[in-house]
Amino acid sequence: MNNSSLKIFVLDDDLLYRKMLVCYLESLGHQVAGFQTADECLETLNQNPDVVLLDHNLEGEQKGVDVLRYIKHERPDIAAIYVTGEENVALVSDVFRSGSEDFIGKDSASLLRLKLKLDDLVKRKTDKASKSKRTKYMVIGGAMVAIGYFIVRILLG
Repeated sequence: MNNSSLKIFVLDDDLLYRKMLVCYLESLGHQVAGFQTADECLETLNQNPDVVLLDHNLEGEQKGVDVLRYIKHERPDIAAIYVTGEENVALVSDVFRSGSEDFIGKDSASLLRLKLKLDDLVKRKTDKASKSKRTKYMVIGGAMVAIGYFIVRILLG
């Protein structure tokens, strides 16, 4: 996987919507896996997704916000975006307090808003990788200067 794509998990109990999202995200060049239940999704977090898309209503007793809290507690490095048809002020507030990157309602503009948010996450991932490389080079460069200094000191007495 290159720096311009993300590894994305889609957790949604609605089979058609989940498949549509998976196909759409794959068409954007991302690596995507879809999950119907919270347990299926959580069992595979060791595959290190960059982002998990969460629906609110899921099969079983867990809600998307429960999964969000678990992910943010156990794997804060994984971004989460809430994508749901459930929209009310209390839920939106709870989702953001729990660590979601965004809250996207399932409406006619949701795919565009999701694409823009994922583009932002790709940019942040690329910037982070670039910064990490610069830091490594700075450390190596600094070490080389220090070694050169000591060699010159030894040679010059």
